[in-house]
Parts: sequence; C-alpha cells; structure tokens
Amino acid sequence: MKQNHYCLPVITLLFLTLFFPLTAFGQLFEDFESGSKGGYASGTVDLASGPWMFNDALLGNQSGDKRIGSQSVRLRAGHVGMEFDITDAGEVRFYHANSGFSGDTGGKIQLQYSQNGGGSWINAGPELTSPEDDLEQAIIPVNLDGQIRFRIVRTAGNRISIDNFEVTAFEEISEDPRLRAEVDGSLVQQGSTLAFGTVLSGSEAVKNLTITNTGQETLVYSDAGISGSDVFTLDGAMEGSLDYGESAEMTLTFSPESLGDFEGDFSVKTNDPERETFALSLT
Repeated sequence: MKQNHYCLPVITLLFLTLFFPLTAFGQLFEDFESGSKGGYASGTVDLASGPWMFNDALLGNQSGDKRIGSQSVRLRAGHVGMEFDITDAGEVRFYHANSGFSGDTGGKIQLQYSQNGGGSWINAGPELTSPEDDLEQAIIPVNLDGQIRFRIVRTAGNRISIDNFEVTAFEEISEDPRLRAEVDGSLVQQGSTLAFGTVLSGSEAVKNLTITNTGQETLVYSDAGISGSDVFTLDGAMEGSLDYGESAEMTLTFSPESLGDFEGDFSVKTNDPERETFALSLT
C-alpha cells in the first residue's frame, strides 16, 4: 500500500521570556535497552552509558517485567549500579515498581552514591517503597560536584523493576531567573531531536513540555504558540510568571491528516537578541 509522506513548513514554538540567561542541562541517561543479561549471577553489563554492575539482577523482557521500552532491570536481592564516574549530579530520576511475577510485593529500594570510585557508599534521599501496579518515577535531589557514581540497592520485598535512569547536571542556584526545559519528564539539550514517529491519519501523538525556573528571581514568559502548520496544537499555560522551582506545563499534539513524516523546530528565545536561543528539532 502506498504511503503518503510530507514535510511541513518550519514549525516554531516560541517563548518570549524576560531578562534571564537560558540554560538546559543533562548529564546521564540509561534506558537499559542495549545490554543483555539473562541470569542473576553477579556480573558487569556494557550499556549505552557505560559498564554497570548487576548483583543479583538481570535485564528482563518478560510479561512480568514492568518496563518503558523492550526491557528493564529486574532486581532480586542485591544492587545495580554504575561502574564509572560522572563529573557531578543535580537530580537522580528513575522509574520503579514491584515486578509483576507471583509473590513480588513489598519492594523497597535505596539510592546510594560514591565519590571514591565505589570504595564506600552513602544513602541519597529516603528509602523508597515501590508501587504495586505501574512504574512510578522517583526524583531525588543530590546537588554534588566532583566525581560521582550511583547504585540502587534492594532493601526489602521481592523482585523490583527499574527503568530509565537519569542524572541531571549539578546546577548552582543563580540569582537571575533560569529556564530548564523538559519533554516527557526528560531534560532536553540544545540541538537535540524530538521524535514523534509516523502517526496514522485520525490518530495523534502527544508530547508533554515542562519549563521550570531554576533561578532565584521571577521568570516571566509569554507568547507561547505554534506557527507553520495546522496539524499541531499547543495547550496549557501559554504565559505567566514562575518563582524559583515553579514549573509550567504545555501539551504539544500532532494530528496528521494523512500518514507521513514531518520536521520542524521547537525553540525558546529571550527578548534580548544578544542572549542564547534554545532550539529543539522535531522529526
């Protein structure tokens, strides 16, 4: 069957923000899709982000493995963690839940970090109780500079599913307003790509956009919108002001008239032409 493909005019999603330096951060992301480990015996697995130690853990892709992609970590009674260092850490984010196999209840985990190459470990944040049903995202502030690595330790219960482990970059609090941009809960970088994929006519694909002020002064933004095509809609807080730590959310929906591909730009700009422009290409 013939497929109709088309390229839309450039799509610009524009935020005019008042008097702030623009920054977006990302440090590490591991979705556990690239490795292979079918047994619980302790061993190192080479993943996209680097080598990880799986101690009484494996990479599972069965129906009881709760996962975002094709596979996730199944942690039984040990730990799973990085065997390499990154230079700093702001927040640690990951998804977790009790696995869906018989008897998998009461799971609890603890995030830990090491700043001496794994010689000793320190608890980061509270002990977490894993939900019984769907994966739930944990967000744990760390805010440490210097060489650091992380691991997740099972502390109670039975098998636990873990997926999409992310570390944001350490960010010193600025006196000026600062913008952080996220798509579907993940930080986005300058020039990165946001993929909707191919969408059937009559269907739609949705991306959730979040902007957050990480500076102490109030961030004011306005004129959020889309130009260039009528197959995109943007809903949410199109203008407003954000105090330190506050966020605004918008939903970008793609509803094609026929099967096809598209491309465009998502950008964030200041009202000062000398300041940086944040751009994200859509494909």
